[in-house]
Amino acid sequence: MGRYKQMNCPACNSFQVHVLATQAAIRAGCYEKTAAVIGAENLIKPDIAASIQAAMHARAERTRITADKVVGELARWDSLSCAIELLIEKLLWV
Repeated sequence: MGRYKQMNCPACNSFQVHVLATQAAIRAGCYEKTAAVIGAENLIKPDIAASIQAAMHARAERTRITADKVVGELARWDSLSCAIELLIEKLLWV
C-alpha cells in the first residue's frame, strides 16, 4: 500500500464516500477548479489506487454486498415499480 495508508489518505477516504474522483478531491480539500484533474491524477497513482482497492475490498467483505447484488436489487425494484404502475393504470381505467 506504500506511503498512503487507508486512514492517512483523505482522497482515499473521500473516494469511499463519493465514488467519484472529482468529488473525492473536493472533499479532501482541493479547489473545485482543479479537483477534476487532481482526482484523475490520484486514481492513476499506484499507491492511492491500491489503497482505494483495498478499502473497497474491505468494505465488500465487511458488508458482504457486491456490485452484482446492488444491480440485482435495483433490477428487482425496477420490476416491482413497473408492476405497481401497471396495477395503478388498471385501477384508474376501471
